[in-house]
Amino acid sequence: MSVCKPHVLLSALKPEVVEVPQGEKSVLLRFKTTADLPQDVTVEWRDSNSMMVHVYESGNNQPDKQHQDYRGRTEMTEDPLRTKDFSLTLKHLRPTDSGVYTCTVYNKDGIILLQKSVTLVVTVPPPEVVNATAGDESVLLPFKTTADLPQDVTVEWRRKHMKVHVYKSGNNQPDKQHRGYIGRTEMNEDPLKTKDLSLTLKRCDLTDCGVYTCTVYNKDGHMLLQKSVTLRVRESLPDIVQMQKLAGSVPLPFKTTADLHEAVKVEWTLTEPKPMKVMKVHVYESGNNQPDKQDQDYRGRTEMDEGPLNTKDLSLTLKDLHLTDSGVYTCTVYNKDGDMLLQKSVTLNVYDTVSMIGTVYGNKSYLLEFKRTNKLDQISKVEWERIHPKYKFIKKITRNQGNEEDLSLNLKDLHLSDSGIYTCTAYGENGHILLRHSVTFSVRVFQAEMVEVTEGVESVLLPFKTTADLHYVVAVYWTVSEPRDTMVDYFDVTKKQPGSQQKAYIGRTAMNEDLLRTGDFSLALKKPLPADSGSYTCTVCNKDRRILVQKVVILRVRATLKGTIEDMFSCLRKRTAPKPEVKEELRNTNHEDVPLTAEETV
Repeated sequence: MSVCKPHVLLSALKPEVVEVPQGEKSVLLRFKTTADLPQDVTVEWRDSNSMMVHVYESGNNQPDKQHQDYRGRTEMTEDPLRTKDFSLTLKHLRPTDSGVYTCTVYNKDGIILLQKSVTLVVTVPPPEVVNATAGDESVLLPFKTTADLPQDVTVEWRRKHMKVHVYKSGNNQPDKQHRGYIGRTEMNEDPLKTKDLSLTLKRCDLTDCGVYTCTVYNKDGHMLLQKSVTLRVRESLPDIVQMQKLAGSVPLPFKTTADLHEAVKVEWTLTEPKPMKVMKVHVYESGNNQPDKQDQDYRGRTEMDEGPLNTKDLSLTLKDLHLTDSGVYTCTVYNKDGDMLLQKSVTLNVYDTVSMIGTVYGNKSYLLEFKRTNKLDQISKVEWERIHPKYKFIKKITRNQGNEEDLSLNLKDLHLSDSGIYTCTAYGENGHILLRHSVTFSVRVFQAEMVEVTEGVESVLLPFKTTADLHYVVAVYWTVSEPRDTMVDYFDVTKKQPGSQQKAYIGRTAMNEDLLRTGDFSLALKKPLPADSGSYTCTVCNKDRRILVQKVVILRVRATLKGTIEDMFSCLRKRTAPKPEVKEELRNTNHEDVPLTAEETV
């Protein structure tokens, strides 16, 4: 016995995809037909899970037959059978609304007359990447929206399972935060009105790395908006202080803009090289220095400015320098409960001698020479180390008679990562340090390019774009080497302002406003003249003045015939100009307004 199945009389099966960004107020799922349909049909819209989205039956919408998630959120045009338009408007969109929506038209016997599917994609913004450095006072996790949000929503920032920040009922909810974020997060005032749901995370640490997700829920717990931000926290480039032993004293800098009204204790410690215990170098507590809490080796040798919590200058001066004072000094600020508020490390290297050298990437090797000394006979061994940016023990050399040349360090197969600060330490038989030498060594990228223009153009671009890591850049400057090194343009990244430049270039140069984000260090030189031809060098360096990237652009400005003729007439006019009267007993033939040259000066 055969079974008679309902069959499709008319169909509209063309697939359609509708894409709309989250935050949109509504979306139209289109379905128009040319078929003549009886008045007793039923129109059903269902989602991917077969939940009833909307029902039109007996000439009316049937909200009681909808799934509760869609009540009050759907709408069809008036009299759809007459207009032959079964399109559905879905309002108050949520990211979870993405899916396949199917409209089916049945006759009174339940036979399918028409059917169409529409795929709805509610797009969520792609994850945004934010970079920060360990020790930064704060970092912004951005989330701005154009959606009109009701006042009863909940805004929740999470990292994995941890609640980072919660905003609900018009207020922040610190009692709902994970304890690791209490006192460290902040949202703008009235975020629903400003539509700015961004989060400020304070006192960045390496452990803060991860994906932070902001989700906006309505009062029923349905998700309305969502955005993820990936936070990358890099190791901070520590302050490196290099000082010769003969200097006598050295400042270990630590200035902050943070609010220190809760701070009660400032403690400087020596944390590396790791002794048997952390040594207390200096303690400031209850408004006074506490010399009785210092380790014996530092008593009478340290000093802080008066009222450091008020001036926000927590720098420490270390006096009577020894070679053994080299190490990592860490300053920590605590509140009355012993919780850490701020922390900063400064690497101190005390040396007999200091030098800065460098080479260009591509060279096979470079020799870091052992400095000649009159203590050579007392040396038992020499150790070479790289102490920055990451510590690495390189080589120990035992001195024998006649192997003085072998005490130098030959760096082979050079890479950009070989850049850093190297130390050479010489020890006596008893293990005491006899001398220490510091070498700041740079392996830099070097590029060259030629640009030619004709005199009279409005401006010329000296191009320089890079994909190098620019996180630690502090200064970018262009110089021209002919006839001598001259500053063409200078930009201080930390101050976000230009620096000094030679008078002839003031008002004639321009650089990209967002250098570090774009990696574009190109220089625009306005109204170039033949005299501007020369070798221009762009140098990018970090706060230790180490060159990170460098490029040379050879500029040639071709003179026009008109310009050449004008220059010739200008020279002729100068040659044929009448000579001034010269008195017989005049000793200096120079005019008063013309300075003597070096050869003429007496």
